[in-house]
Amino acid sequence: MIPQYIKYLLSDNDLIFIRIKEHRVKNMYLKATITGILVIIPNKSDFLIVTSFLEKNKDWLIKTVCRYRKIYHDYAKICSDNHFIFYHGSLYRLQIIKDKNNFVIISNNLKIITFHMINIKTYKKK
Repeated sequence: MIPQYIKYLLSDNDLIFIRIKEHRVKNMYLKATITGILVIIPNKSDFLIVTSFLEKNKDWLIKTVCRYRKIYHDYAKICSDNHFIFYHGSLYRLQIIKDKNNFVIISNNLKIITFHMINIKTYKKK
C-alpha cells in the first residue's frame, strides 16, 4: 500500500511533502500548486516506481518548488502589509464593518471578504 504523503529530500536541508493520489490513469504525472506537489499514479502501482519517477523529475521539482515558494512569500508580504488575504487561489481585500450581528460575506466578483462585527474595538485589540 502506498502512503498518501511522502517526505522527499530535494537537497541537503530541503525536505518537502509530496501528496500521492491513486487514480485510473495510464501514466504517472506531477502537478504543482502553491499548496504543494501532487503525484497522480495508476491504481496498484509499486512504491519503488513512484520513488524512481520522483528521482527522474528531481530537477523539475527543485525548480518548481523554488518558484512557488517565491510566489508564496511575495503574496504573504502583500497580505500582511495591506489587509489582504489569499483565499482559494485568489487575492481578497479584507473589510471589517460594525453591525448588529456577527457574520462574514465573501464576494467573488469584487474579491472582498467582509467581516460584520458587533464590537470592532475588542476585535482590533486582539
